[in-house]
Amino acid sequence: MVIGIAMSLTGTAIIAMGSAGSTQTSMMTGNILAFLGAIFVAGYLVIGGIVRKNLSAGIYVFIVYSVSAVILFAMCFLSSTPVYPYPPREFALFFALAFFCSILGHTVYNYLVKYFSSTLISVSTLSEPIFASILALIIFREIPSVYTLAGGIIIITGIFYYIITQNKESGINNN
Repeated sequence: MVIGIAMSLTGTAIIAMGSAGSTQTSMMTGNILAFLGAIFVAGYLVIGGIVRKNLSAGIYVFIVYSVSAVILFAMCFLSSTPVYPYPPREFALFFALAFFCSILGHTVYNYLVKYFSSTLISVSTLSEPIFASILALIIFREIPSVYTLAGGIIIITGIFYYIITQNKESGINNN
């Protein structure tokens, strides 16, 4: 299990290294924020695994998303970031992000955390850069860097290794 997690984290670090040599400080800042985000997501999923033992997914996500919305609006107010007006295109993008990333993506994680280990779900979230790179290739014709390709392969291998070792430890045999 530890080897699979370490492999996936190594792959993530390799992807981040692809922009480490960049002269744009915003890239490294983004990498640092992404790394911190990953730590907080792991903690969030561990807490979710505990809370979801006694609470339905619907009630749990309603509470989490409501608290998140209140905090985000408070942060916008405190930082003088306007929440309105934005062009209709921007609101469509906000809706798409809310629907696909939160409602479909994170709600699925919150549902599954009751049935699978939060460690497995946390490790699986490391595949997000891979899917983002595939979408960037399809939508924007953005060719992934060698770092992204190498890191992605290592992440997938680490997740696969983690799943295989978990199946062996729990006595599950697919034969």
